Amino acid sequence: MTWEINLFNAMHGIVGQSSLFDFFIVLAAQYLPYAVVVAALFFFFTRKPARMRLWTLFVVTLTIILSRGIVTELIRFFYSRSRPHIALGFDPLVQASTSSFPSGHAVLFFALASVIYVFDKGWGRWFWGFAVVNTLARIVAGVHWPTDIVGGLIVAIISFYVIRALTKKYAPKNSTPASDLPLAPEIQQET
Repeated sequence: MTWEINLFNAMHGIVGQSSLFDFFIVLAAQYLPYAVVVAALFFFFTRKPARMRLWTLFVVTLTIILSRGIVTELIRFFYSRSRPHIALGFDPLVQASTSSFPSGHAVLFFALASVIYVFDKGWGRWFWGFAVVNTLARIVAGVHWPTDIVGGLIVAIISFYVIRALTKKYAPKNSTPASDLPLAPEIQQET
């Protein structure tokens, strides 16, 4: 797709202009995920009451297993896409292997952000922001095409709603979330 190559080249073309900028891209693309995991653990283990903590952790675990562990791997099994640095022949700022579609980072972090947003909008906005920063940095770093990120976002959102629908009737009575994702406001937790 010509438009995607042009968009990728525009985003990746800013690499090499400043070593400080490249440092921040590497930080966001490769090391931000560690901070996100620590923040997620803090979020889960500070939830009150303990029953809500376990429920939130249960929902996010199922969502990640479905989205990243099953759907992403099935897509990659049937459709293998070369990463931009391989297809265009350059050295990326960070290393990545396997198929690029859908982005595993996008799937994981958008799934995590979706669940957290439902239970706490304030924290959820931060996690959505982290997911956007990480995935855009991975495009700029040269390891993902823009549609890899969009595909990851779609897989994460659909997986979240599947898990949400399957687990809704088992939710603890006091687990009313702050709100739902703005993408599908018709799915609301009964109080």
